[in-house]
Amino acid sequence: VQTVAVDATSSTVNIIDDLANEVYVVKGAIVYKYNNSSPSWGSALDTLPANAISSLSDRIGAVVYLVIFHGGGYTYTTDGATFTDKTTNGSYGVVWRNQLWMIDSTGQLRSNYDITSDSAWEVDAQLPVPDDAVTGLFISRDAFGEFIIYAATKRGIFAHDADSKIWHPTEPRFPRHTKGALGSNDWSEAIYVPVGLAIYKRVIGSGGATSTVMGPDRDHGIPSDYRGAITSS
Repeated sequence: VQTVAVDATSSTVNIIDDLANEVYVVKGAIVYKYNNSSPSWGSALDTLPANAISSLSDRIGAVVYLVIFHGGGYTYTTDGATFTDKTTNGSYGVVWRNQLWMIDSTGQLRSNYDITSDSAWEVDAQLPVPDDAVTGLFISRDAFGEFIIYAATKRGIFAHDADSKIWHPTEPRFPRHTKGALGSNDWSEAIYVPVGLAIYKRVIGSGGATSTVMGPDRDHGIPSDYRGAITSS
C-alpha cells in the first residue's frame, strides 16, 4: 500500500519503527505516526533535539519503550504522545540482559536498567576505533553459543566481552570504508556484514568461524548505474 507523503519538506525519512501496533517515522528530527483510518501521517508529534540516527522498540524491565537515538542524547516514549529527551550521548542501542546498552559516536558503550535517569548509566567498554567510526550495534551468538553484543564499525566487527568490559576484533577485517558494516545484523544463525555493495556472511560454530562473500556484486559485478552502498537491513 502506498502511503501519502509524510510532509512537504525535503528531509529524508531516516527512522521507521513501531510501538503498540502503531507505525512511527522520524523525518530529520520530526516524529510522525501513521493513521490507518485517514490514511495520513498527521501532524508532528515531537521535534527531537537533533536529527535521528537510529531507534529501537523493546521492553526494558516492565515497560515497553520506543527509543530514538540522536546527536547528543536519546528520546523515549511509552505511549507515542509524550516524548522525553535525555542528554546521555548515544547513537545506537540494543536490549540485552534486560538492560538498554547504548554506544556513542566515540565508541563508548554504556548500560542502564532505568533509561528514564541520566545518572543510572554505567560506563562499559571503549571501542579501539576513531571517533565517528561506529555504524551499529546488534546481538548474535559467540563461539560458545551465547548471545552477546557486537559493534559494527567502519573498520570491521567487534565482539563485546561483558566480563572484562573490552571489545575483541573479529573476522572478516576490511580496509576502512565510509559505510563499512552499516546495516550489519544477525539473521538465520549467521552475521551479515555489508561493505559497500559486498556482503560478508559470517557463521560462528564451536570449531571456529567461517566467512563467505555474497551479495549483489559477487558474480560478474553490477552495472555502473547501480553503484552505491548498502546502508540498512
